[in-house]
Amino acid sequence: MVAIKNNEDPIYKIYPANDPDVMLVIRKIIRGLCHYHKIATAISDKRVWVDILRYPMPCYLKENMKWFSLGQDFFEYAYEKTNDEDLKIHSSWYLRFYEKREFVGFVSMSEDVNL
Repeated sequence: MVAIKNNEDPIYKIYPANDPDVMLVIRKIIRGLCHYHKIATAISDKRVWVDILRYPMPCYLKENMKWFSLGQDFFEYAYEKTNDEDLKIHSSWYLRFYEKREFVGFVSMSEDVNL
């Protein structure tokens, strides 16, 4: 949490992309979902790249993804098994918590690929 100065009391903001622990948890969620959906198993943390969603996701990407929900106001996610040889991406992921905080992630085809 970062304190933002204000005329009265400080306001605290959270920047999840700047917190390595939050990013570690998001990578673990993606790794677990890969195993759960049987699209990949035993994925190393080095193969997963995540960030907050900084720009709206293009519609053509959303249309190709498989969507799942664990309660609409709690957790929604989508994935696509990309298998893009040029970009070396195995799968693409979208995660949203509490209808507000959105993350994107990619799983590389091997540990040798830096996303």
